[in-house]
Amino acid sequence: MLAAERRTEMGMARALGTKRRHLIQQFLFEGYAYDLGAAVVGVALGIVVVIGMISIVSFLLRQIATSNQLDLSVHLHVEPRSLVVAFCLGALVTLLTVLISAWRVSR
Repeated sequence: MLAAERRTEMGMARALGTKRRHLIQQFLFEGYAYDLGAAVVGVALGIVVVIGMISIVSFLLRQIATSNQLDLSVHLHVEPRSLVVAFCLGALVTLLTVLISAWRVSR
């Protein structure tokens, strides 16, 4: 959306002699800055969602376990490696999307 909204700005920059690859690099850098922030927010929200899901599943399993006399439990377990992988995958997918859209809009 950032690149599509600034089409006229890109057209003027091209008319002044800016090369297409420089436009792509400009939008890629700008998108990457947003990308890093979005990946951090995504990891934080993912942890919140997982905590909510674990609490709901744990509650339901306790209800089932008490009625059937079973020993069922679910515990939250988060590793730093998982958080890094989630951050990197989120950042990579977003960066590829920004790269493709910047390339398409610069044409």
